[in-house]
Amino acid sequence: MDGPRFSNPKIPLLGALITLVLTLLLYTALASTSYLFGGPLLHGNVRSLLYALPVSFILALALLAFVLGIGNMREERRAWYTEPMIFRGLGYLNATVCSLILLEGLGNDLFSPLIGLTLTGLFFLVAMACLLYPIIVLRKAIASGIQPGKQQDEGSVLQQRFPARSQPKEAREE
Repeated sequence: MDGPRFSNPKIPLLGALITLVLTLLLYTALASTSYLFGGPLLHGNVRSLLYALPVSFILALALLAFVLGIGNMREERRAWYTEPMIFRGLGYLNATVCSLILLEGLGNDLFSPLIGLTLTGLFFLVAMACLLYPIIVLRKAIASGIQPGKQQDEGSVLQQRFPARSQPKEAREE
């Protein structure tokens, strides 16, 4: 008797391994740089070790979302803009940049507060747009029966827009 076979894992092992390694490298680089060479708020402070954690965690989510999205794109042969996980990855990537600006940029006095908060707000809005796009737009398309990314012939599109009307009772009797 053969054991269970896992033919197609949801998260490829190589993608998960690359994500883990990149996350650890980013955390190590951010934490050590802020601790050793940081500005007046973070230099030699334990907070510099803690501030690198959310940035690294959000980056790991972004990379996993990209791995899953690219895998789904290849499997279903869909365009990138119809894959919800790609948009989630873009949203998490923008959230990573937003966190980097807030925690590391302003903490190390790399930006003036006006520029830092303006950039943070901009990246936050883009992140929310990317995270909400799959929920709002793509779910509506799937619920209405239109599969995003798939070619449809003109007849099926017209049938969806103008469904056939039922005939009156007198016409059916004849």
